[in-house]
Amino acid sequence: MIFFKIAILILVGLIFANLIEKIGLPKVSAYFMAGVLLGPSVTGFFNVDDLQSLQIVSQVALACICFGIGKSFNYNEIKGYGIQIIILTLFESLTTSVVVFSILFFVLQQSFDVSILLAAIASATAPAVPLMVLRQFKAKGNLSKTIVPIVGLDDVVCVVVFGLSLAVVKAGSGAEDSVGYATLHMIINIFVTVITGITLGYIFSLIIKELDKKSDILILTIGIATLGVGLALMFELELVILSITTGTIVANFVPKSEKIFENLTNNFMPPVFFVFFGISAAGLELAYLLDVSLIGIVYILARGFGKVAGSAIGAKIGNFPAVVRKYLGMAILSQAGVGIGLAVIVRQELGDVGQRVYTIALAGVLVYEIVGPLLTKYAIRQAGEIEA
Repeated sequence: MIFFKIAILILVGLIFANLIEKIGLPKVSAYFMAGVLLGPSVTGFFNVDDLQSLQIVSQVALACICFGIGKSFNYNEIKGYGIQIIILTLFESLTTSVVVFSILFFVLQQSFDVSILLAAIASATAPAVPLMVLRQFKAKGNLSKTIVPIVGLDDVVCVVVFGLSLAVVKAGSGAEDSVGYATLHMIINIFVTVITGITLGYIFSLIIKELDKKSDILILTIGIATLGVGLALMFELELVILSITTGTIVANFVPKSEKIFENLTNNFMPPVFFVFFGISAAGLELAYLLDVSLIGIVYILARGFGKVAGSAIGAKIGNFPAVVRKYLGMAILSQAGVGIGLAVIVRQELGDVGQRVYTIALAGVLVYEIVGPLLTKYAIRQAGEIEA
């Protein structure tokens, strides 16, 4: 039965995508609409159990997407920017968290726990959304080149900030021995995650020496990405960081790695993008929009302002081109996988506070998944980076 439902999801998404492309909108919006339409919030075609059983598919898709992001961390490609990329990411991400926390805590007088957790989640970006839009419209230029590594590093920063924030909240409630203990645990987790990613990249480099056919190389790529998912789930590692690390090792130490990423992008990613967005969207509940009060609306607006302002400041300090300063923040507003995952963790571990954070965060995800792809396209078009 589940395969029949996946087939319907694919067909509906394909129809929507062709219709929406005719009016010049990003295909990812169609995938998102198909998922929402068939999800529990609208028709109920997919129920909660169905979506739960498909989570592993989404995990593998996310791993492949993040593996592909590793291409952007090829030393030869980023040496022109170097430390500036890190500076830009830190300002863009941390400014968002500071803005959201300040407005929620000092202006709206929300609790410290709710404010700091929402601030941490707010910094997350959905890497797959801007990547999908860039690919569909064949965008090339300074802005497009900057977007890819930024959305990868952005979620790394978010995971660290969230880990520290959750440690502080738990320590304050007596759920942990100390902030220091929780912080050390997070540092060890990230260290093990990076080492695991490096190891997988090294294994990839050894095996690929024996392969020539594109099909075999693609199978190896998907196999390594799937192995990463298994290790991440088994040892509670950070999948995004692990997959990006693996891709980065391949990009820098495997000869002619650009062909590997091109093979992945052209022959595997189109259906992966669709399945990932369709399943992710089906799991969202429109009821969250109805539950959000003024606080939720302010959170959504504050996150948008933080992204735009932080990107502009970071790009100015990093001496990036004007189009990056002007349009980067608008291009990376989408939020999905990581943001949802962190919200789920909070709900599971912090009772009523967690539920409140989860509801507001998920409402933000819904809004930014709807408007995010449109704003990404608008940004790259205004930057003059869409082929005529």
